[in-house]
Amino acid sequence: MGSDSIQALKDDYVFCYLDILGLKQAFKDDPEKAYDYLIRFRENFLKWFGHDNSPWPKPEMEFFSDTIIIYTKYDADIFDNLIDPILASVVCAFTNAIQYDFTFRGSITIGKAKKLADEDGDCTGIVGPVFEEVYLLESQLAIYPRIVLGKKLRDKIQSSTAKKWINTDMDGIDQIDIFCRAHSELLSKMNDGNDRKTKDFITEIAKKIEDKYDEHSNKNTPESLKISSKWGYLLQYLRQSYIGEVYLNNDSSSEQ
Repeated sequence: MGSDSIQALKDDYVFCYLDILGLKQAFKDDPEKAYDYLIRFRENFLKWFGHDNSPWPKPEMEFFSDTIIIYTKYDADIFDNLIDPILASVVCAFTNAIQYDFTFRGSITIGKAKKLADEDGDCTGIVGPVFEEVYLLESQLAIYPRIVLGKKLRDKIQSSTAKKWINTDMDGIDQIDIFCRAHSELLSKMNDGNDRKTKDFITEIAKKIEDKYDEHSNKNTPESLKISSKWGYLLQYLRQSYIGEVYLNNDSSSEQ
């Protein structure tokens, strides 16, 4: 795409790039589970977004093998109303993936893009330099199971109500805070205030992470140790998070 074409891309999009770690292997070992997860992803994401009752534009999704692209047109006038449910939905999708023994590495940013349409006006895809930005953020900065923020989006979130969904990671990387207080409050709302259900769900997630860490650590091969480092990072992050402190402190599920 030449510079003139890029200049012609006047629309900004909120763009999220999710690499599903473990999905490729699942297609080999348990394809039924892998297909089931992908089939349910779109339905679940839109449910978490609350699109049935929301006046805001619902995000669109594209699936490429083990990668999911989620995007929606940026609108400064409704930014808080749009970005808050997107971040909440990504957080829910992250913990849902853990239930399937998967996890995410990804990025989210704002950048230039343009929708492609067929002769009937139906969207057939989206192109633009934002693709390169989210890919570089995911492949070069994320490294571990986390979703890092592009600078433009981070700066806008800092002055919005969606700030509750982000933090700076253990190694200084700005990211979506998967195990934040806002997630705890959302889980409580989804469980009608039943704290036992919320605690049981979080305990299940912690157990899944520990089991995957132990499974790959015990195999002691270069590939399995690489995978165990990802789950080990996630385990440490959970233990140091708001949710870990509130729900797992002094709980046997948080001990190796």
